[in-house]
Amino acid sequence: HMHFFIGGGIPKEFALMDAQEKGGYRRGLGLKLLDYTWNPETKTFRFSVEMRNLNIGHYLPTGDPERFIKIRLKIFAPGNEVEKTYRIGQHWQWEPEAKQIQDNRLRSGEVRVWQESVSPGARPNRIRLEAVHIRLSEKNARYMEQSSQRVPEQYRSKIARLREHYPMQRLLHSEDILIPFSGQTPIQD
Repeated sequence: HMHFFIGGGIPKEFALMDAQEKGGYRRGLGLKLLDYTWNPETKTFRFSVEMRNLNIGHYLPTGDPERFIKIRLKIFAPGNEVEKTYRIGQHWQWEPEAKQIQDNRLRSGEVRVWQESVSPGARPNRIRLEAVHIRLSEKNARYMEQSSQRVPEQYRSKIARLREHYPMQRLLHSEDILIPFSGQTPIQD
């Protein structure tokens, strides 16, 4: 008679995170850097990232239309850092009436490749690939905190201190990838 509904992996309170892990939470996003190239003539770095809907039989993300997944690629070059992001989710216009503007969620089993080029100025030596599942955006959190006096009194103090108890996001994936130089030999012991 136990019913664990893990959902997106972001519990309603920080204290519930361990219970979610024990309940069998598995991330539904597969993420992999497929390839990258450096063009020394144009000083352009091109990359391809694979995003895959795993383990779930519905769209990713799902639930509240404000949820989204932010894929972030940080490219580190000597003296410079460039960041590119890709957003998976829905976009809504809420005023004057609710209307969906865009929906690029991953369908069940879908594989999508994000390709882009950047100009970091010098040959990159490291990449950080991250994915963050965001339940509540920074903009909406500020709005809720600032308007907490409008809600019933028993909820005011909790909403005014929202960040202390309500997880707004969860890191799904983070990896650092070193980019070897051409002709570089492995370090010997």
